[in-house]
Formats: sequence, structure tokens, C-alpha cells
Amino acid sequence: MHTEEALDETGGATLLAVEQTEHAENSEAVEDLDAVESVEPVEYADAAEAADEVEEALPALTESILVVESPVLASARVLEVATFTADQLVADAQAQADTLVADAQAEADALRAASREDADRAAGELSRLRDEQTADLDRERAAALTGLAEQKATLEAQVEALRAQEHDYRSQLRHQLTEHLALLGDSGNGTPASVAS
Repeated sequence: MHTEEALDETGGATLLAVEQTEHAENSEAVEDLDAVESVEPVEYADAAEAADEVEEALPALTESILVVESPVLASARVLEVATFTADQLVADAQAQADTLVADAQAEADALRAASREDADRAAGELSRLRDEQTADLDRERAAALTGLAEQKATLEAQVEALRAQEHDYRSQLRHQLTEHLALLGDSGNGTPASVAS
């Protein structure tokens, strides 16, 4: 009856096997105790000799005496072992989770550091390229301004030359016209001479 209730409560064959094993062990323990009780008492000359013999027989007696457990105690023991195992598994799982989190954090930190280094390197490269381009543009602008200044000076010189040429041409033209008018005035009726003057 008690076995059926235990099976109903736990629903497992493990408890039944534990009870059967305990029953067999208990029977052997009772037989060993009967054998120990049937031993005739021996008288010793002194207490030291008796103590030595008890010490020699003690390991054999402790091996043959089994603790008798009730099904409730056996269930409690199985529950205790299961609880210990579950706690151990939870602790192992927590340790593994902590290790995984630490590894993931370390990997994330390494990736972040590598990304920051790449970004800094790219920013440095862009800054260097910008400085080079700015220097190139400054040189090109200076060269262009120098070229424009030279062209301006050349054009101004040409303008001055053209103005001087125009002045010379006007002067020559005026002189020629004046001579022609003077010739006409000398050879004609005198009107051009008065106009020329």
C-alpha cells in the first residue's frame, strides 16, 4: 500500500527501485546484527588487548551495519541529490553565461576599438588629402594670378605702345595735313592758308 502511494506521488520507478534495494540491504543488516549478537563474549587479561581487538573488528562491523532508511527518508535523499544536481547545473549554466557575456563584451570592445582606429585613420587620411588639395589649389591660384599679372603687364605695355603709336600717327597725320594745307594755301587763292592758321 505504501509503495503504491509512493508510486502515485512520484510517478517514478526510481523510488520503487530504491525501496527494493533498501529492503534487501535492511535484511542483510539484520542478519549481520544477529551474527554479531550470537558471538560469545571473550574475556581479556587487560583492557589494552581488548581495545586492540575492538579496533581491528570495528571496520568490519561498520561495513556490515547498514543504515535503515524509510521510504520518506529515501525520497528526501533523492530530492536532496536532485536539488544539489540542479543547483550545480544552474551554477554551471550561470558560469557559462557569464563567460559568454564576458567574451561577447570583449569582442564588442575590440570591434569598437578597431572601428575607432579605422575611423581615426580615415579621418587623418581625409585631412591629409584636404591639406594636399588646398596646397595644390593655392599653388594653382598663385600661378594663375602670376600669369594674369604678367598678361596684364604685357597688355598694359601693348596699350601704352598703341597709345604712343596712335600719338605718333596723329602727330604725323596732323603734320601731313598741315603741310598739305600749307601747300594748297600757297598755290591757291589764300583761303586754305587762313583756315590752316
